[in-house]
Amino acid sequence: MALTQRTLWSIVYRTCSPLIYHDTGGTSQKVQRVDALTRVDFQGDWSHVAQNPAVALKIPQMPAWIYYEVIQGNRYWYVVYQLYHPIDQKYYLPFSMGSHPQDLEWIMVVYDSQKDQVVAGASVFHAWWYFGAREEARVQTRSRMAYNVRPLWIDPTTQRPTFHVQAGGHGIRPYDPNRPRTGRMIYTPNTQVADVPWEVAWFSAVKPPLKSARYRLERMSEAGGIWSHRNDPNVFRRVNRQARLVMTKNGGELTASPATPVWATGDASKLIQVQSGTDIRNLSRLVVDPNGLFREVFSGIVRDRIISNPFTE
Repeated sequence: MALTQRTLWSIVYRTCSPLIYHDTGGTSQKVQRVDALTRVDFQGDWSHVAQNPAVALKIPQMPAWIYYEVIQGNRYWYVVYQLYHPIDQKYYLPFSMGSHPQDLEWIMVVYDSQKDQVVAGASVFHAWWYFGAREEARVQTRSRMAYNVRPLWIDPTTQRPTFHVQAGGHGIRPYDPNRPRTGRMIYTPNTQVADVPWEVAWFSAVKPPLKSARYRLERMSEAGGIWSHRNDPNVFRRVNRQARLVMTKNGGELTASPATPVWATGDASKLIQVQSGTDIRNLSRLVVDPNGLFREVFSGIVRDRIISNPFTE
């Protein structure tokens, strides 16, 4: 299948773009701001994001935004979505321990072009990766010992893969419809509109509180996009983890810190060095060899050749 812009957008938006069930831990504007996902340059100023991300708790506009990229194989397309939170503030822990600015989380879905459906997916939950497959796709798990494997929930109305994002910490897992909740926002993809979540009203007479907000999609590799900023040390962490929180008596002071992008996710010692022209990149296996990774987890994913990969080209 030729990766024309029309074909790409149809697959990315129509079939693969996930529903995000995002817990907020409450209904106040403060916790909604802490849990809001938005653009990396949410003020239109890349340097300001790194210098003072806590400004996200005060600015009036912060539209819901998710970044995507496509790695295309002969049969499978690996569509990765990156979620950015300016603040990861664990307000539910004493002194907000573990809080930090600039949080990046990711979801990858596997689209089978022969079946025209998403057959599997993965997401990051802090230090753990969760994998899931839709039951009717007959993608069987090879081993439940090495990975956290759950069913991949496909929303019965929209037929979209569905994921759950935790309040405060923002870890992502395949959605479990039986999981209890407090406040929750359901993010749905839209081609034109990006809602500011706290401007959207909660559904009336729904307990626990529930609301729905629309997010916009932006391609990572488009001109001026986040991939072009990959070497900015103030925004993206390349290899090493750094101290993220300076504790104070008042519950923690958020200090400038880069985030770990999807292309550098996982154990830093296992990043793969890739050279593209004069550019040497340290990349996660997730974006270098997604077919091999998913074949390790699921027997129903067959060997496939990658024919287009913006991360390595």
